[in-house]
Amino acid sequence: MTHIDRSDPAPGKPTPARRSRGTKAKANDQAIWNAAIDAVAAEGLDRVTARQVADRAGLSSGAIYSRYDSVPDLLAEVWSNRARSAFDELVVAVRDVLTGTADARPVLAAMRAPSPALLAALELCIASNRIPELADVVPDDVRGCFDDLGVTTDSRLAGCVATVLGGVVYNPGDAAVATHVGTVLRWVADREAVSLESPPPVSDPPPAFVFDTGDPDRDLLLHAAAEVTARSGVHHATLKRIGRVAGYVPSFVYSVYDGRDELFLELISTASAQLMGPDTERVYGAVHLMAGRLAGWCHPDGRHWRRMALECCLTRTYFPQVWRSIRAYDLQTDRASLDRVLAAFSVPTSEQAITTMLWARRPATYGAGLLADVTGGFVEMDWRPFLLPVVEAMRATAG
Repeated sequence: MTHIDRSDPAPGKPTPARRSRGTKAKANDQAIWNAAIDAVAAEGLDRVTARQVADRAGLSSGAIYSRYDSVPDLLAEVWSNRARSAFDELVVAVRDVLTGTADARPVLAAMRAPSPALLAALELCIASNRIPELADVVPDDVRGCFDDLGVTTDSRLAGCVATVLGGVVYNPGDAAVATHVGTVLRWVADREAVSLESPPPVSDPPPAFVFDTGDPDRDLLLHAAAEVTARSGVHHATLKRIGRVAGYVPSFVYSVYDGRDELFLELISTASAQLMGPDTERVYGAVHLMAGRLAGWCHPDGRHWRRMALECCLTRTYFPQVWRSIRAYDLQTDRASLDRVLAAFSVPTSEQAITTMLWARRPATYGAGLLADVTGGFVEMDWRPFLLPVVEAMRATAG
């Protein structure tokens, strides 16, 4: 048998560079983290599997499980090595806008076309309440970022951060929302810090939602759906689980609702209307009432409903048909609210300022709830210094 010497390359060919095993392992780690980010952004966090990540990374499932005990364990590493930096960069960008060291264009660009890493970061923040592996790292990292930037002591900065984060969570890529949030940023950035003495209490809890459809069975199922969603997330809120919590067999649930889409559409629409809709004219005509709406939403007693609302924001991934219906409903509600408020103003140019505040109210509220939920803070914060410039701009525009 002829011996073939493989120690040297063929004549005239360069010697290939040999990578150490450590270098290859690091490259695989990078590929896995990037693939997980893409999978979360495209499929939704609860739908991510080891197989999906492996396929996107060009690896085998064994390569995932040789490194991580589970998908949640992988997601915790993704937060630490990829998503956290995207979250921090957005918060720093908002801070720079308010301190006058940067303009709002990078922030608006992030809202109009959020990166997969930013979308994944916010999904991981929302899920940190119900996934222990994320709870071990995400809240401490978020609190650390906010403490370093002074967000927890500056309601103007906290309010703008909340509005931007809420805008990405609620409807990423919506140019109209990004435009109006940008107007809020400019209004607040143009004003010096506002000092208010002896503020009235603004941390009362939001009123409990009431489901009163005229059908007791339907009402009970809506309550059960909200409870399961707040605890486990939208994707895991199956009709079987909802029926069990309500005390019904699954077949009975299907006799009331055609499917989860119909149930969730009614759940989210009803909750949104009760949270945002009442007393629009009165609320948007008084600074402390606007602040009370935000602060009340952050109250610990509102945690159950806040979790439900934040999880339902993710329905754009899980149930696109439901999300399109919700968006249409919200736009109709905002338009009706705007018409009522505009009726109180006589100057036509007031419409821009009021429209901006109405568009920004939902992202601000969702974002404030997200900050309170993930960090455990912001509950007692007086939000009026954030809101005062906006309200005064509205009043000045209206003459």
